[in-house]
Amino acid sequence: MEDAHYETLRSAEDSWWYRGRSLAIERMLKSFSPPPGAALDLGAGYGAMLPLLRRFGPVTAYEIYPECVAVCRERGYENVLSDESALFARKNAFALVGAFDVLEHIKEDVAFVSRLRESIVPGGIIVATVPSFRSRPSCASRGLAEAAFSHCLAS
Repeated sequence: MEDAHYETLRSAEDSWWYRGRSLAIERMLKSFSPPPGAALDLGAGYGAMLPLLRRFGPVTAYEIYPECVAVCRERGYENVLSDESALFARKNAFALVGAFDVLEHIKEDVAFVSRLRESIVPGGIIVATVPSFRSRPSCASRGLAEAAFSHCLAS
C-alpha cells in the first residue's frame, strides 16, 4: 500500500466515522461473545483497533508493512507477526480474529481465510469488514462473496 494511504488511515483514527465504526464492531463482538483467549488483528495497519481488541484478550498483530510493524510494537501489541508462515504455524492460538478492511487486499482471500481457520480455537470467531464487495476482484456480486465466505467458514 502506498504511504499516502497509510497516512490517511492513521489520521482517520480520530474521525467520527472511525469512532462509529469501532463502536459498531465492539457491539458486534459483544453480541457474539468470543471465548476467552488471544486475539489477532489481521492487517493491523497502525494498530488503531488495539484498544478495542485488547478488551477481549492479549492481541497479536499481523502486518506486512515494516513501517506499520514498528508502530504496532510502539503501541503495545503483545506480538507482531509479519511473515505469513509464522501466522499459519499457530494452530488453535486465537479466540478472536479481526480482519477489518483487509480481505479485499488478499488475492486468494477464500484460501487465506480457510487456512486462517486452523489458527482459531474451537468456538472462536472471525469478524471481518470490507469497504465494498465490488472492490473484491474475485467476486462478481455480493451474493457470490457471501456464499464463498460462508462456505469457507463452514468447511
